[in-house]
Amino acid sequence: MAVFEEDNRSITNLKINEINANGSDDTAYGKDWIEIYNAGTTAVDLNGLYLTDKLSQKLNHRIKSENGEPLLLAAGAYQIFFADEKLALGQNHLSFQLSADGEEVGLYHLAGGNATTLDETTFGAQNFSGSFSRIPDGTGSFFSTISATPLAPNNLVLSANEPEILSAYPNPFDTEINISTDSKIESVELFDIIGKKQVIEVTGQKIDTRQISSGIYLLKINCAGQQHFVKLVKN
Repeated sequence: MAVFEEDNRSITNLKINEINANGSDDTAYGKDWIEIYNAGTTAVDLNGLYLTDKLSQKLNHRIKSENGEPLLLAAGAYQIFFADEKLALGQNHLSFQLSADGEEVGLYHLAGGNATTLDETTFGAQNFSGSFSRIPDGTGSFFSTISATPLAPNNLVLSANEPEILSAYPNPFDTEINISTDSKIESVELFDIIGKKQVIEVTGQKIDTRQISSGIYLLKINCAGQQHFVKLVKN
């Protein structure tokens, strides 16, 4: 029977910040990895926390330092964990791999006999060389980006493999955005540059943007089972 160690610390502001399940531009980071970001103002000891690729098995892998010393993550800093099942390579290697077809990732703290959720997310098929990135770091929504940014701030460089059958116009826009596609639109969301979801009214393939302030926005469209992203500017 498995025995799980726990502690009674109060831990907040640790975020799953970036996920790469299909290779990265930097071969030093291997095929599968998860980036954790400390969005707080004080350092956090990662030693004793748990990571998993199955939300139903929260205590899948226990993070454990090699020498028993604290594994401190400074405020505003990043930590990479390699999902490669190669535990002999060090304390930042995990006992599971990630699927490029889409999966789940969770970060937990075991306290008082309960696994407390620090952060959880799911991601879809990753058939591009970038990663699923939280933009901005620690607080924003997840987007598919064309470039992986391990141990560095995520940015709004989006996946370049968007199909030509989908477009959004005009750009820049004023009172409305039009979506052009022959496929069925399942959902539409609009985010500002800091990742805040905007309140919009969608009618068919038109988006009423009269209540939206001037600035840079990211349009997320779920269409034909795929997520598509368009960067737009409002005058």
